[in-house]
Amino acid sequence: MDAGPVDAAVPERDGDLPDVAIPTPDVGVDSATCGTTPLPVSFRSPRVLVLFDRSCSMRRLVDGGDSSGEDDPNSRYQTARRAIERQVGRYGDRVHWGIMLIPELELDCDGVPTIRVLPAAGRQDRIRNVFANPRVNPERLCANGRQPRVTPTLQTLESAASITDWRADGHDHVALVVTDGASGCGSTVGRLESATQALRDLGVRTAIVGFGPEVTGDSARGKLDAIALAGGLSSSAASPHYYIADDEASLDSALDRILREAVSCRFDLETPPPAEDRVFVFVNDEEAVRDDANGWRFNEGSVELVGSSCERLQRGEITRVNVVFGCPELVCEPQPETCNGLDEDCDDRIDEGCLL
Repeated sequence: MDAGPVDAAVPERDGDLPDVAIPTPDVGVDSATCGTTPLPVSFRSPRVLVLFDRSCSMRRLVDGGDSSGEDDPNSRYQTARRAIERQVGRYGDRVHWGIMLIPELELDCDGVPTIRVLPAAGRQDRIRNVFANPRVNPERLCANGRQPRVTPTLQTLESAASITDWRADGHDHVALVVTDGASGCGSTVGRLESATQALRDLGVRTAIVGFGPEVTGDSARGKLDAIALAGGLSSSAASPHYYIADDEASLDSALDRILREAVSCRFDLETPPPAEDRVFVFVNDEEAVRDDANGWRFNEGSVELVGSSCERLQRGEITRVNVVFGCPELVCEPQPETCNGLDEDCDDRIDEGCLL
């Protein structure tokens, strides 16, 4: 029996289909429509004031013996001089250098120490010129009796706190003491601690390197520890808290450790981004990885290079840092040069036009 006609499904015409919103694929921040906005950053070099011991004992050899004269390359003075000059050359304008002498030429305990070179950009040659002055070498003045046999570290710290010209807004500040013994001139542990704390209250951290065999004796340890603990840049949680160097290599290493801590890898953003996850950082025109170990991280309105990236910046291997919002596309927006070892005006030259 014929079951009769079967109603066949008639396909709907396109015009009969309901309107359906077709989702647009999420292509993330790589889409050409996301835009790229440069975020100006600020990076200021720390101001490091070297308090350099040139007392009569600095004429001796590093191991405690007598030197052969002012040109003896193994004297404490010549060894420490070379170490400082190496760091000045190594860090360049990544550090703004200055120097005070302990003691000033021919001054006794009652003299008022002054800053020989005010910390600022382009001071490298001036630091070298200070050491090139033959009277700064203690051999000559100590040998003829014109320089008192004193080490006024306390008075130099107090003077550094009273002089305002070397401190500037926006910079970190460090007093770096290099000495071969304890402070004299009526100093006590308490007075040294107070003088160093006064600097700290002004925003100046103090680091101290003890150089030579005398710095580990009982008479020196308490005084040097007082400076290290109050200064905020101690080498160890246990005494001795100050850095100890017994030869040129260890002195160079101690200075480098201090300066690495002094040179920040933080770049402050002038305008906070709307969203942290769309911030991208470029170093030397290559995108850096956002990584807390060896890349960069976002840190309270700033980006901070960390790990090996920070070390490269401190060594001067990174000369350009750009931060953008939106797409991961390099945009170098020229900014004024601020004499910090970086190319901020995007012309592939560093610190040109800075006042020296």
